[in-house]
Amino acid sequence: MCATSPLILVIDDLQWADEAIVLVWHRLCAATSQLPLLLVAARTPATTPA
Repeated sequence: MCATSPLILVIDDLQWADEAIVLVWHRLCAATSQLPLLLVAARTPATTPA
């Protein structure tokens, strides 16, 4: 898809991602230097005991 126009890919709840998703995300991050690709991730911050 990046070959025809720039692309934005958003992932929410990244804290629930399994190992396969994290691996794909890392590979996409590496590809951003060569592709018109913007990656946006959101996750819930880690909580600390009060």
